[in-house]
Amino acid sequence: MRPQGIALPILGMAAKLKVKRQKAKIEIEDAKISAGPVAPVLFRATQTEEYLRGKAWSDDVLAQATQVLLAETGSRTSAHRATKEYRLDLLPTMLRDVLTRAANQAKDAK
Repeated sequence: MRPQGIALPILGMAAKLKVKRQKAKIEIEDAKISAGPVAPVLFRATQTEEYLRGKAWSDDVLAQATQVLLAETGSRTSAHRATKEYRLDLLPTMLRDVLTRAANQAKDAK
């Protein structure tokens, strides 16, 4: 979005994962997730991180992690960026994409 010629982000997310491969399964040993500008300030998704620690990678785990993220997010509507509803609609897709990329990079790095 470009109010007054300035490019402002609508939503961004970053993740760092430490994973352990055990046979055909991938276990999430540690997770760091941040998102912004969902709430008034950039935030770490600490409840989502805690939920993911020690879990085996699966669609069910990712789905539940999304619910934890949505519950801990203090999303808001911004006059110059996006509505609360838009951000809440986009967060699940972003979380899945960011975690999938992080997991792939982590397992390929070993």
